Amino acid sequence: MTTMLSDTYYTVCAFRRYQKRNHQGNAIRVIQRNCAAYLKLRNWQWWRLFTKASSSTSLPCVVLIDYVQCD
Repeated sequence: MTTMLSDTYYTVCAFRRYQKRNHQGNAIRVIQRNCAAYLKLRNWQWWRLFTKASSSTSLPCVVLIDYVQCD
């Protein structure tokens, strides 16, 4: 009886560790993908214009994004 309980507990703990590790791996891949996309994006001319315009104006970012996407 005790062995069965300890085996079940070990299995549940191992599965939880596996799930946590898997989730962390997915998060790392998403962060790396987003960083790579940002590094590509920041060299575009419209992105430079957008960052200059958004810092020098009081317009909300949503309005600027809509303006940039329409062009």
